[in-house]
Amino acid sequence: MWWHVNHHHANWLPMFVVLIVMSVIAGAYAARGTVLALAHLLRRKPTAAARHSAQ
Repeated sequence: MWWHVNHHHANWLPMFVVLIVMSVIAGAYAARGTVLALAHLLRRKPTAAARHSAQ
């Protein structure tokens, strides 16, 4: 757990910054994947069954 880290060591701040940056990058990739999946769902052509039930 991050809160149990000895903050008297010199390398805790750079590691904290790296963890924040990596979290932002992972969030960006997750958001990109979600947007691409939604765009694909909105662009796809309806199937024959879906067209038939809409009439």
